[in-house]
Amino acid sequence: MSWDWSKAGERQDGKPIKKMQDGRPVYDGMKGVFRWEKNVKPEYYWYNGVMRNVLLTDKIDPGKVTKLNYPDGNVNDPKSRIYPFKVHNGKGPYDKVHKTMVVPKIFGPKGSGAYWGDYDWKTAITKGMEYAGLPFSGSLTLRKHCTCSRRPTWSPRKKKACPVRSATAATAGWPSSADSTCPAVTATGR
Repeated sequence: MSWDWSKAGERQDGKPIKKMQDGRPVYDGMKGVFRWEKNVKPEYYWYNGVMRNVLLTDKIDPGKVTKLNYPDGNVNDPKSRIYPFKVHNGKGPYDKVHKTMVVPKIFGPKGSGAYWGDYDWKTAITKGMEYAGLPFSGSLTLRKHCTCSRRPTWSPRKKKACPVRSATAATAGWPSSADSTCPAVTATGR
């Protein structure tokens, strides 16, 4: 699943173009290109109940996909368990000089500096960052990023996530690592 803002802006007779497939937009001149998927296999991560987020002031490594939000946890954290997450990929605006994500002004009439009014990223970002009280260098690109969201939980008994901690043992009362019905064990082999 993905949303690519870098392709936004295509218009015909002054209006954004929309292209549909199977009842869903695959292109929207206001928003860009969408890739929809059904029955997506989740990605499994160690998770201790805390989600981390990138702030507009955080420096971004331009050589990596930016994780806008992500689960915190690891194999050595006693509070962590393996949970399923839905990962959504995208491409959005970024300040190349300050190495930060930016916030564009999206809504507003023509002439207001809003992206959906004028379809000018630089002006929309300048307005959005001014409103946020943050610097914008004027040098931008649209770069890859992703977000993680909790998937509906899985449980052999109750509505809880499978708290598998290792390949050899599971928390009492849950499937053992030899039980292939536990998605965390199947996907990670841990």
